[in-house]
Amino acid sequence: MRISSVFTKMRPMHEVELKSVVDDLPLRRRHVEGAGGRLRFAGTMMDRDYTLDTRPDSGAGWPRVRTYRHRRAAGRS
Repeated sequence: MRISSVFTKMRPMHEVELKSVVDDLPLRRRHVEGAGGRLRFAGTMMDRDYTLDTRPDSGAGWPRVRTYRHRRAAGRS
């Protein structure tokens, strides 16, 4: 699997996560882009957190592996 250079050259980031139900994705995307936002990734992002069975899972300080899968363009297999 080829890893996009966008992700291999990224600097460490401060992550802020916002979740919401989106009623009209194209409309909301236009609003965000109209306010200066830009799309940096389209696809599926999956996190896997690793903990030890003998320790409580606080979520802090444990390794996490993040996988990005780009959405395929129409007509491509």
